[in-house]
Amino acid sequence: MAITVTPLAGSGRATSGEMKTSEPLCYLMEMDGARILLDCGSRDWEANANPEFGYERALKDIAPTVDLVLISHASTKHSGLYAYAYTHYGLTCPAYCSLPVKELARLTTLEDIIGWRSEREITGEKASESPDATDQSHSPLFVPTREENRSAWSAVKDVRYHQPQHLYGKLRGVTITAYSSGHTLGGTLWKIRAPSVGTILYAVGLNHMKERHLDGTALIRGDQGGLSVHEQLVRPGLVITDSERGDCVNAKRKDRDAALLDLINRTLQNSNSVLLPCDPTTRILELLVLLDQHWSYIRDKQPSFRVPLCLISNTGNDMLKFVRGLMEFFGGATAAGDNTLRQGRGVLEFKTLNIFTSVDALEATHPNTPKVVLAVPLSMSYGSSRRLFSSFASTPGNAVVLTSRGMAGSLARDIFDRWNSRQGDSQWGSGRLGAMVHGDWRVNITQHSKIPLLGQELEAHQANERLAREQEAAKQAADSRRRRMMEADAQEADEEEEEDDEDDDKDSDKEDQKEEEVQQVSFDIFLKGHSTRGATSFFKTAQGSAPRFRMFPFNDTKRKMDSYGEVIDADSWVSRGKEMERQAIERDQEHEAKRRKMEEEADATPIEPPSKYISEQVEVDVRCQIMYVDLEGLNDSRAIKNIMPRLNPRKMILVGGSHSSSHSLIGAFDAISAMTKDIYVPAMGETVTIGEHTHSYTFTLGDSLVNSVHMAPFEDFVVGHAIGTMKYHEEALVPTFEEADARAAQDNSRALPTSLFIGDMKLTALKAKLVGLGMSAEFGGEGVLICWNDKDGAEDNADGAVAVSKNTNGELNITSSLIGDGDIYYTVREAVYGMHAVIPTPA
Repeated sequence: MAITVTPLAGSGRATSGEMKTSEPLCYLMEMDGARILLDCGSRDWEANANPEFGYERALKDIAPTVDLVLISHASTKHSGLYAYAYTHYGLTCPAYCSLPVKELARLTTLEDIIGWRSEREITGEKASESPDATDQSHSPLFVPTREENRSAWSAVKDVRYHQPQHLYGKLRGVTITAYSSGHTLGGTLWKIRAPSVGTILYAVGLNHMKERHLDGTALIRGDQGGLSVHEQLVRPGLVITDSERGDCVNAKRKDRDAALLDLINRTLQNSNSVLLPCDPTTRILELLVLLDQHWSYIRDKQPSFRVPLCLISNTGNDMLKFVRGLMEFFGGATAAGDNTLRQGRGVLEFKTLNIFTSVDALEATHPNTPKVVLAVPLSMSYGSSRRLFSSFASTPGNAVVLTSRGMAGSLARDIFDRWNSRQGDSQWGSGRLGAMVHGDWRVNITQHSKIPLLGQELEAHQANERLAREQEAAKQAADSRRRRMMEADAQEADEEEEEDDEDDDKDSDKEDQKEEEVQQVSFDIFLKGHSTRGATSFFKTAQGSAPRFRMFPFNDTKRKMDSYGEVIDADSWVSRGKEMERQAIERDQEHEAKRRKMEEEADATPIEPPSKYISEQVEVDVRCQIMYVDLEGLNDSRAIKNIMPRLNPRKMILVGGSHSSSHSLIGAFDAISAMTKDIYVPAMGETVTIGEHTHSYTFTLGDSLVNSVHMAPFEDFVVGHAIGTMKYHEEALVPTFEEADARAAQDNSRALPTSLFIGDMKLTALKAKLVGLGMSAEFGGEGVLICWNDKDGAEDNADGAVAVSKNTNGELNITSSLIGDGDIYYTVREAVYGMHAVIPTPA
């Protein structure tokens, strides 16, 4: 069955002119008649003031037909457009991600919502219909509301690592499994397993290096002999991975950390401040752990050190409160319990961190004092980081430190490009740290803001609101009068019908009233007097009979007894247990309702005074220190070129990179003989087809065929080989596959081998099996497994050694001279056979 992959955003061969639309990641994969959307990122709206809205329009067209969404990271690049597409495009199919990605992506989008809506009027797609759409003020911003964001992410299903999820509907038979990708908390590489297409890996945003708060990706693991690929992920049929860093080399982590801390120390010693633009939820955690550790160390050495470490974020407190409960997803020194991080307090407490929600709150608390400020967003396209840049950059002693390049066209990318152009041989990607530069340029930026209405504008707004309320009240009054008139007409018609029936019912009502008067009334409580009237004495009534007095109702119930005593009523205990379960469920529901109410209140749009949006051009005289320190936590070209050959996929698709970075990887892979040569680099909107179109049919097996076919287990299936014919019966809904006659079976079996071997054996698994059998096995050059028996200590003796290898087509070769101990060859062969489903073909 064929697989098709179409990049909606984030192609693998973007040029410099296309980088504005290729930054987010979003891919449509189709297989078995089902559609899977891989990631749903958003662009930087300020960096793309006049874009061609191809990505959003393409997503809008296909969103209602998508059957599954898989999200890999919580960053805007991977998940920023999901909430908007869920609400406005109909992307309501099942969506999966890890628990940290689900919550952190919600907070990331919420930070964008608060930031953009506090500065810009959200016009959405209506702006593209405006006759003045070329004006920046009419550029659409695909930003949802707070309520839409909460509703969208509440519908996403969270999964745990290494736990397969079996899908249904159009994707029946497909299994998805999440593995850690590194790079971000909860970051996921997806394994998609389908019977008709094999195994697919969607692996973007990988980091194999262990960091302070995260372990490296689960794709590889360290063995005694070096790095090896996870046995559940090796040799997939297709790998989709990003090539963004295919032509760059990272500097050493210890050098990067030292450069950042040295710059901060020098700046603070000169009584100046440092600005670090950062993202709201993902890579900020590594930065916070590093700085908090450094701050704690300085305060231990210098108790008088009181320089504040500040974070300006609307979602900072909520983010930290959430991640503290996710220790199972953390790694590095944080999960290991490093004393330098804990120091007698809870993990990720960050006692040295001061969190603010606005620049005004920061300036009111720490005015004109040296400080280190982390401000969102990373790209400085809006919000506190953009506003602080204007004030920090004009002071010569201050420092602005970038930890990411930012999206192309953003303010952060402009600063990075200026810094990188002055580095000479130490430019980004060369493997060396760049040097700090002193700003000596001017930059014009547009500063957007939202201010309350005053004076005549406020009066005019209030007058319009009063007029609107009066018109609405008049409309409601007219609707109410119309509704009352219609109800009155209907009531008059009902009364006329009732009058016609009233005379017919009078006689029957009188008879019923007489019957009720003679009936005796029963009471559930004691009442004075007796139940009959006309009594003349206590002993006799007027009729001469004894009186009857009203009494309490009483039922004399007798207890059931058996030979062991009183019989226990099991039903009462069962009902009591069900009642307790019901009460527990009600308590859980009440708790969940309270939690949802708190979330809704937190996400509810606050009531604001009448305001208006303004824009002004600001000329910033950049005189501060500028430095770039790469803290993105991504694999470089060396890691990619080392990991992918070990993964050994049958086919590859490179996405999310430039033309040069993708072809740099292809050139390196071409030099490896065992590496696949089927590598595709699709352009934006180009569809790549992997495999061939086949047809699948549903049928039943005849009884004689079931009894004669040899079945062998293979992974989650049972497979067999048979030669037969399809027969259609009149009442059967599907055809029956029955055993063919002897002559037809003999003619068809002549071209078949004596046995079929089904499976994809991994050489690492074969090595472990042979070692368990007491043999020696090591990998030689080009991935060849050499096996021998060193019971006599003859490791270098080539007699009887067996070489096992795979070619580019996945074919297995077992080579031996059969000299010396010939049993080695047969032992290896039996081990190989045992790792396949061996099915004999009909004789």
